Amino acid sequence: MWSFTGRMGSSWLPDFLTRFPDNYGTVPRAGSATALDTVRVSTRQLNDSLNSRFGNDIFTNGQLQDMQMSVSGGTSAIRYYVGGGYEENRGAERVNRLNRSNLRVNVSANPSPKLDVTSSLGYTIGRTYVPAESGAGGAVWGTLFASPTFLYGGVSVPSRNPNNPQLGFRSGPPNAYYEPNDIFQDADRFTGSFQFTNRPTSFFNHRFILGVDRLAENNENRTPRNDIIGATYAAFAGSGLPTAGTISASTRDVTYTTMDYLANAEFGVTSSLRSVTSVGGHLYLRRSRFHGISGITFPAAGLTSIASATIRNVSDDEVFENNTIGAFIQQQFAWNNRLFVTAAIRTDDNSAFGTNFDAVTYPKLSASYVLSEEPGLPIPSFVNQLRVRTAYGASGLQPGAFDAIRTYSASGGFLTPSSAGNPNLGPETSTALELGVDAGLWNDRVGVEFTYFNGKTRDAILSRQAPAS
Repeated sequence: MWSFTGRMGSSWLPDFLTRFPDNYGTVPRAGSATALDTVRVSTRQLNDSLNSRFGNDIFTNGQLQDMQMSVSGGTSAIRYYVGGGYEENRGAERVNRLNRSNLRVNVSANPSPKLDVTSSLGYTIGRTYVPAESGAGGAVWGTLFASPTFLYGGVSVPSRNPNNPQLGFRSGPPNAYYEPNDIFQDADRFTGSFQFTNRPTSFFNHRFILGVDRLAENNENRTPRNDIIGATYAAFAGSGLPTAGTISASTRDVTYTTMDYLANAEFGVTSSLRSVTSVGGHLYLRRSRFHGISGITFPAAGLTSIASATIRNVSDDEVFENNTIGAFIQQQFAWNNRLFVTAAIRTDDNSAFGTNFDAVTYPKLSASYVLSEEPGLPIPSFVNQLRVRTAYGASGLQPGAFDAIRTYSASGGFLTPSSAGNPNLGPETSTALELGVDAGLWNDRVGVEFTYFNGKTRDAILSRQAPAS
């Protein structure tokens, strides 16, 4: 079966000509050497000046479009789904735009009544361009903090002639930000999973899951050399001489790999008591790499490679790995579908634990009793369901990848201690006790829940300044 979906729309800033406040400033009074007049600049004036100079409005109507297509089918033994799409969105600020493509493949197979195999793959790639806002300037910044001071006269030269190249905008007109700045983020993500489920007997089943999630992210802020912009607008002097442009890039590459195995054995101990015994194990791997580089002073306009910069710098180059392996066993009992008891214990070992710390063990115990199923209890007729429950368990927070080891920093050609480390470092552990009552009244038209919770955290992982020795 084929499927196609298309969507189109528009984004805009409603009534932007009247949305921003008018701004006031002073200019010299005609025929006077000392007197000043207070004048006003409105968003409409700013927009008219921008249109006259560059031929465009401050904000625009951005187009939104999204196209998705998929095909699915198969037989009772194997099913498939393949889908993909493309998305292109533009915002009300002209440089704000998104281009993104995606692909998804799902396959499930049932070679026999006792065996299921499923696989899923996903891939997304895209680039997002963002404007120079949030303190870096831009259309909103320049319009909101406009002033007659930036409209009349040259830079820092008061006059009644509207000849300031900033056109009244703070720092510069929006086009002055669009031309020298190129700020974007590339995101490349792949996800994949494989699951194998087997039911060899009526009382035993087990499954294995393998998963991968990888994100490669690239963030770039380009202000290449532009001598004309640098000489025209004081706020953009860095794009001209002597700085002659700057380009910075940072990358983040994170990969998660998970493996999980679970086996269940279910059988009846007696006609009223059923048992489910579960055992399993898991492996979690995380690898992160961060890289940051920058370059300044380009010998000529048009160069956008950091390799062509006169001064280059590597600001960040780090690799983090954090791995966890664990196993658990769990026992569940159900008596007459009224009383349910679960007990479990899990053991984890993490690569960030100190060398003197062994694996950690977490217990779990819970019980619930459906009192409304007991025929001998005097429960009012309007209470159709009544259950009491309790649970106790423990969990942990792993330390950072390098928290347990002694680290150093390089400075001036020498190594100096950075962190003392802790060979006895383990996880931050939390225990919790919960008590509760759940009730359904008048055929579940009204639900009532009461819960008491008490939690405690031990061995909190904190960074402390070591005293000077």
